[in-house]
Amino acid sequence: MEAADWRDAIAMAVQRWGNRREGVLRLVYARGRENAGSATTAYVLVTPLAHRMLQARASGVSVLTLERGYASDLAEFAPWLLLGAKTLSYAVNMAAVRYANDNGADDAVFVSSDGYLLEGPRAAVVVLRDGELATPPAELGILPSTTQRAVFDIADQYGFTTAYKPLTVVDLLNADGAWMLSSVTLSARITSVNGLRMPTPAGESDFARLVERAVERD
Repeated sequence: MEAADWRDAIAMAVQRWGNRREGVLRLVYARGRENAGSATTAYVLVTPLAHRMLQARASGVSVLTLERGYASDLAEFAPWLLLGAKTLSYAVNMAAVRYANDNGADDAVFVSSDGYLLEGPRAAVVVLRDGELATPPAELGILPSTTQRAVFDIADQYGFTTAYKPLTVVDLLNADGAWMLSSVTLSARITSVNGLRMPTPAGESDFARLVERAVERD
């Protein structure tokens, strides 16, 4: 399927969906049955944004920090493990979310075995401290976030500096504020970590406008 075909399908889907409610658009491309000679399948799907995502935007999320099972430098020494690659298996990610839910939290933040923040099962983690927005670097074996990158690209226009650097759970707890960023939920403020309440940052409204503008621009 050519890029022009995808663009035509997207334009048609957006037009049919309209602007009465927010939706999630997905591009699906399947190669067909292996060794069966069947044709590939490609389609665009638009579904309503889930209520829990709207609630996360409005009210924030409580999180648990969960062990990811590897050290922060493992990707350097074991590239064959494909840390940070987006694969079809989300079993661990979904299991982490279910565990967090079963233990009274809305979401999870993975932590390396040597104590560094990684990412959420479905989102990047961004921490605010003294006007600086910081997120863990991809070198720690995490999936780079397009939403986070779009936010960082124009953060200076809203008075924020940015940094990619290792962060610990202590850094998260001592932050002026923190968010989970993803392409669907966009931004959800972290309201508590392991049961400890997080502060409401003074720049919360500025950050919300920044995320909205970054997504529109991207």
